[in-house]
Amino acid sequence: MLSIASAQKLTVESMKAAPYDISASQYERKDLNQQPCALVKVQLAGIGAEFEGNVIGKSEYKTGEYWVYMSEQSYMLTVKHPNFVPLAVNFRDYGIKGVEQKVTYVLTLNIPQAGAQPLDDGMRYLLMSVEPANATVYVNDQLQQVQNGTLTMLLPMGEYSYRVEAPAYETQSGTFTVGNEKVTLPIKLKSTMATLSVSTATNGTQIYINDQLRGTSSWSGQLPAGTYRVEGRLTGYRNYRQNITLSQRASQQVNIPELQAITGAINVNYQPANAEIWIDGKKTGNSPDIFRGIIVGSHRMEIRMNGYETKSLSITVEEGKTLSVSGSLTAKTLSSATTNTQVTSNQNGNTSVGKVFDVVEEMPQFKGCSYKYYNSIAQKEEVINIDGGPSGLMQYLSLAIKYPVVAEENGVQGRVFCTFVVEKDGSITDVKVLKSVDPALDKEAVRVLRAMPKWLPGKQNGSPVRVMYTVPVTFRLQ
Repeated sequence: MLSIASAQKLTVESMKAAPYDISASQYERKDLNQQPCALVKVQLAGIGAEFEGNVIGKSEYKTGEYWVYMSEQSYMLTVKHPNFVPLAVNFRDYGIKGVEQKVTYVLTLNIPQAGAQPLDDGMRYLLMSVEPANATVYVNDQLQQVQNGTLTMLLPMGEYSYRVEAPAYETQSGTFTVGNEKVTLPIKLKSTMATLSVSTATNGTQIYINDQLRGTSSWSGQLPAGTYRVEGRLTGYRNYRQNITLSQRASQQVNIPELQAITGAINVNYQPANAEIWIDGKKTGNSPDIFRGIIVGSHRMEIRMNGYETKSLSITVEEGKTLSVSGSLTAKTLSSATTNTQVTSNQNGNTSVGKVFDVVEEMPQFKGCSYKYYNSIAQKEEVINIDGGPSGLMQYLSLAIKYPVVAEENGVQGRVFCTFVVEKDGSITDVKVLKSVDPALDKEAVRVLRAMPKWLPGKQNGSPVRVMYTVPVTFRLQ
């Protein structure tokens, strides 16, 4: 507070009615007798002023002026400010006998400049940092622009309210006061994300949440509160589905039980008797026999016996059906491979000429790869490692296939059988449709097969050879 001796003196420049200013009626305030007041706008920059007289209610500081409501016929107003000598203003000195109801007046004051201290316009900065950075900020219910998690505003001194919101976070609201100093306000919202953990009883089960692949065999992560469909999928098994509801900040465990295998059978009658039957690298039994409970899909079968050439076959097992496989092994003195001569062009336009084997000692094999796909829930690209072998091939196809929209809308589904040649370097050429289902599905099957990474090539007598391969591409609507 300045002393009277050092304080500066205010003077009146003018006091007059503002006939075109309707603030008094638009923002009406009534006196103790419930009569409308007059509004005197005192033009004085800086907060801290007080007013005495027939003042009704608390004055309001707007940018560069105070709004002072007075009862009808009032003509005296005293202005007090810590930086100035109190000033008593008699409206009658300016031709106003008394203020009238619903009339706005403007009282303009002069602030002396000689030897005066720097003028305080009453404006201060608000610096608000928010986390997460994409939060939405409201000040006095007005949306504000946040850049990189920071809000900067220049505000008149006074009281303000704020509200900060963000998806999957708890809204925070409150008030702050802009006083003599800059206001720094850090806001960190509390996450309402729920934690979900999924485990599977069948090894290799792919975990889908709302049709988005999240992991294999097990997965744990955070999700916004809401309802979700959790699925376990594995080629050759029936899908498992469970709907769950996650509450804010809750933790939930989902255990996917053993998936139900979709199986068929293989009737093997190969000579000589007691030849060993190997399926996907595992010994299954001896010929002749019926092998039941074989997972549907493509498999690699080998028939082995000492003194005979190993017979390698690519077979496809269908649900509820028995595949018959019969024949005779060839003694090692004879060649076991049947061949064709074929001319094909690979994807680079290079022409390959030579024998194409149907069956060789070591059949070609999908060797696995890393597959990148876009996860729409997490909104980012993710990479999944796919194993080699028949199961890996089926997993690759299930991820790479994009169901044609026309076929999906018409409810078309089925299994497209295709053939292709695995070249000596493992590249894929001469993709053809062997058994068609629908033109759109045929086209997609050919596209996916042509886009496959290189395979492990087939071998005959220890050398890579060209081998014809047959594979079913399954299109199934969920």
